[in-house]
Amino acid sequence: MQHGPKTDRTVFFSDAVFAIAMTLLALDLKIPTLPSDISEQGYNEVLVERLPSLAAFVLSFVLVGRAWLTHHHHFNAIAAYDNKLQVRNLVMLFLVVFLPVPRPCCSNPGRTRRGRRPSMHWRLPGLISACAGRGSTRTGPG
Repeated sequence: MQHGPKTDRTVFFSDAVFAIAMTLLALDLKIPTLPSDISEQGYNEVLVERLPSLAAFVLSFVLVGRAWLTHHHHFNAIAAYDNKLQVRNLVMLFLVVFLPVPRPCCSNPGRTRRGRRPSMHWRLPGLISACAGRGSTRTGPG
């Protein structure tokens, strides 16, 4: 079907992809194995060591959540769809699903072999916003 008046299937599919992306983010969180005789200082050191990973998780979760809210807002305004909208939606969903991939690299405060910090993770929100918002709010048949 090239054109259609209802976007229900697209919205349901997209919601499932967003849910899977958020689940993938949570799967990377690991609870460390602590010795039973760990001191308070040792416990605090473990927590501090985990902060970059937790911060990357929170940021990624917020970004995926923001993309979902934007998607929800845009699809409430769409009265009909066409192939161009479907392709843009799939590209945006790809970027959302890809978001968990570089998260472990970004939670590592170290640098790459070339001495630079990984920056792709911080550029993805702009790509997601561009795909989610730009030209996708058609209010009638195209």
